[in-house]
Amino acid sequence: MKMQSFCVQQNNPVMPDGDIVTPIHTSVIFAMDTLSSDTGPQYGRIHNRTRADLERVVAGIHHAAFGIATTNGSAAITMTCLLLSQHSTILHHTELYEGTRRILHTVMRPFGVTGVPVNFHDLILAEEQIRTMKPALVWIETPTNPSLRVLDISKIASLSHTNGALLAVDTTICSGVLQNPLMHGADIVVESLTKGLNGHSDALGGFIGTNDKQLADRLRFLAQTTGSVLDPVSASLILRGIKTAPVRMKAQQQTAKIVAKWLNHHPLVTHVMTPGIHTPAERLLVRQQMSGKGQLVSFVLKHDVDSASVAKKLKLILISHSFGGVETIIQHPASMMDWSDVSEQFRPDMHLFRLSVGLEHPDDIVNDLKQALEE
Repeated sequence: MKMQSFCVQQNNPVMPDGDIVTPIHTSVIFAMDTLSSDTGPQYGRIHNRTRADLERVVAGIHHAAFGIATTNGSAAITMTCLLLSQHSTILHHTELYEGTRRILHTVMRPFGVTGVPVNFHDLILAEEQIRTMKPALVWIETPTNPSLRVLDISKIASLSHTNGALLAVDTTICSGVLQNPLMHGADIVVESLTKGLNGHSDALGGFIGTNDKQLADRLRFLAQTTGSVLDPVSASLILRGIKTAPVRMKAQQQTAKIVAKWLNHHPLVTHVMTPGIHTPAERLLVRQQMSGKGQLVSFVLKHDVDSASVAKKLKLILISHSFGGVETIIQHPASMMDWSDVSEQFRPDMHLFRLSVGLEHPDDIVNDLKQALEE
């Protein structure tokens, strides 16, 4: 699988001085030529040159005509949901990042918007649900979090559009470096820039991309009006991270493959999950809509193994939330996320770990897992 090349989009010198690094523009007020209230930058919420350059670059990565950079990924999700009117329904896949689930089911409920789960691996069932419920928005993540299963963007887009729904795809798990949902029929792409594109665990950011000008205008209005726009310092840090994203992700993917192979042969590990591993159909989808599998590896330990004890023994690998940075971190979704409003069948296994592979030497990562799993 060939990774995309997009860094050339950042190589144009920034005028008038020819900067090869986008300057951090901190001014939030601007002198105006006229008394008009709708011309020029006006105010920091309305326009910032550093943020605008990030929006241009990430839109290019996603092959989007329009892009809006938000304070974080959750803000991008919320802005997308605020497109909907009262009594609307959002149909979403059963496996969903728990923060997204809270937005769809709890935050949006007082606004008269209802979130309903459906299994999009069963496209016949999904088509029936879409036809019956007539959602305004279909929401999926692919690969999913934390089991890293792959959904068919093109087919779900077709089902959505046939029934008058928009399709939004959260591609954070693999980032725009490895997957471009807009090119497979999605109306909106959402990504947490905090993860792979930034890659250094030091800046929050979110992104919404679309090729529909009307949607883009509404989304930008929502972001500017609610104040959910990204600050220039974070925008600058993320721009820096993007410059090395393809190189970082290539190395992380190679190491993740080594780690997954080692875990697959360990006697205390019952199941190893990477995108495409679950079914032949998903393996084909990886080749069709992704240019790589990313740096995440999930695995399940035998049920007589004390998961907490294993995690505590780790020395190099950090226990932490998030993923995509240069450091290898591990998360135990069952205990580190809130599943209180999720039915038992959709909760992660108590012995499942999600590993985000960093830039350390593969032997160091494997040796740390090895000593932690020793009886």
